[in-house]
Amino acid sequence: MKTAPIRLFHHSRRDAGFSLVEVLVSVLVLTVGLVGTAVIQLNAFRTTEQSGFHNTAVAIATQIADEIRTNSHQMRLASSPFNSFRYEAESVAPADTPPVNCYKTSCKPEEWAAHSMVEWQSRVFSTLPGGRVEICRDKDVFDTVSGDFRWCGSIANPVNEPVVVKIGWDEKDPSGALVDGNAPPPRVVILVSPFTQ
Repeated sequence: MKTAPIRLFHHSRRDAGFSLVEVLVSVLVLTVGLVGTAVIQLNAFRTTEQSGFHNTAVAIATQIADEIRTNSHQMRLASSPFNSFRYEAESVAPADTPPVNCYKTSCKPEEWAAHSMVEWQSRVFSTLPGGRVEICRDKDVFDTVSGDFRWCGSIANPVNEPVVVKIGWDEKDPSGALVDGNAPPPRVVILVSPFTQ
């Protein structure tokens, strides 16, 4: 009976497996990749979050504009309550309920205005971090010096200028720091109506 010859294989040091240095380099490359992926994910999260806030602000501003148009009698008054509407979520909590619940009873135009303004405060407070909303008559909504929209501030609200809704909120960069410090500019400006009195 013939038996197969036994062959002895000699392994060189090169074939013995991975060295510790190779393993450490692999771990380093993997770590760099994971950190890079985490940074990209964080940036994507912040961008998505800010995009969501922007969409929410546009929806709120559009709804405010529509409600003002519906109650245009109040907007046309020289002493319109809408012209003096300013709300900052960080400094004032919204009222719990409007003076008159216009969903349950028939309301006059001024009662509808008061009801609407309480609802706007509640929406901004609950959906936008550090949210702020202002309504005024302003034809120069853009500040050419800073390159941003500007708040109503001390605008005199002349009756021949268009009515606008301005909304801003605290925006954060990928590191979590506020982009514009504690005084963010309006990020959404919606034209309510160009009508004059």
